[in-house]
Amino acid sequence: PAPASKPTSPKPVPAPAPVVIQTPSTNSPYFQKIRISSVRPTKDSEPALITLSASFSDTTPINITGWKLKSQWLGETTFGKGIEKFYSVLAIEAVDNILVRRSDTLYVRGDQSPFGAGRSFKPNQCFGYLTQYYPNLPGSYSCSQDRPGLTDIRYLKPLCQEYILRKVDYSSCKLPDFNDPMVIGDSECRMYLTGTAGTFTYQGCYEKRSKDAHFLSNRWDMYIERSFGHPLHDTITLLDQTGLLVDTYSY
Repeated sequence: PAPASKPTSPKPVPAPAPVVIQTPSTNSPYFQKIRISSVRPTKDSEPALITLSASFSDTTPINITGWKLKSQWLGETTFGKGIEKFYSVLAIEAVDNILVRRSDTLYVRGDQSPFGAGRSFKPNQCFGYLTQYYPNLPGSYSCSQDRPGLTDIRYLKPLCQEYILRKVDYSSCKLPDFNDPMVIGDSECRMYLTGTAGTFTYQGCYEKRSKDAHFLSNRWDMYIERSFGHPLHDTITLLDQTGLLVDTYSY
């Protein structure tokens, strides 16, 4: 008779996969793309200064209008709009979203803007002409002008040419001296200088340079106009428009 077959063992049943409960992240899609570099809290009569630095490689700017800075102890503040291209001293409304590019630094200040309440701004190549009207502008600015070449002015008298080439300060933020002895009796020279006078102004500079690729600086000066940050110790949190975490800084 044939040998009896051995009974087969049942195949093991695999254990059920563990159930993973997904919890929503509290981190923003912009997490640490903009970092809190330093915090100087309001102390005595010195206003707060919070420095934010962009840290991302994308060429698309990040809109931070509506973001919040939150102090653990002293409340929060929301970023409003700003002035990206300061066109005229007569038109300084903050109507632009604050767009941060990858090389930008943001200075958030706890005092009033030189341009008036709520007016954050992005400086540009022509800001040197504004310092006489707004002496509290932060930063340092020049008023570099294009110096004319000899061929541009060779129709003028030699003494006038010498004045234009040697005595006019093209890095100054002031008009040339039309009453200089070298030109005071030369009507043609004075006419030339009068014609260039408009370029020694903010408007003239803006009209000439505002379309340059590097017209705007790589900084924003932002104003929250309030005390911010505990003078001893605090944790400052940067939140995006939806309240998600971008960065945090303790001191």
